[in-house]
Amino acid sequence: LKSGLIPLRTRLSSAAVGRRADFARVGFLRCAMGVQLWLVFLGAAMMAHAGYGLMAEKQAADLLGEGVSAVSSQVFVEVLVGAAMALWGGIGDFKPIRVDDPKKPRWESLHGRPDFYCYNTRAKMIRPLLESTLPTPPS
Repeated sequence: LKSGLIPLRTRLSSAAVGRRADFARVGFLRCAMGVQLWLVFLGAAMMAHAGYGLMAEKQAADLLGEGVSAVSSQVFVEVLVGAAMALWGGIGDFKPIRVDDPKKPRWESLHGRPDFYCYNTRAKMIRPLLESTLPTPPS
């Protein structure tokens, strides 16, 4: 091989790597770790637009000398839809809850030893003290 020529196999593999890199860049907004960032951004933009609309309504009411007593239905719906979109985009992948026996013990239960649980404590001595100091409730 001459030093200036690149073998065909290397050229094809580098082109495939380039395509994968382009897909990874585009896929970042589409699905990064299961989170759909475009939904989060769109929902946040809708909520910001609703806040801007509410401020504009308040300024218009102040110019007319009226007080803003309630939020308009358009702003309310825009906040609800924007919040729902942002939350839905941030959830990610839904995974089923499996209650069946795990193959390995969970870390929460590794330190639990039910043989050493103590239910007889000194708190039973508090009841006579409370009965003697607190007045009886009316019946």
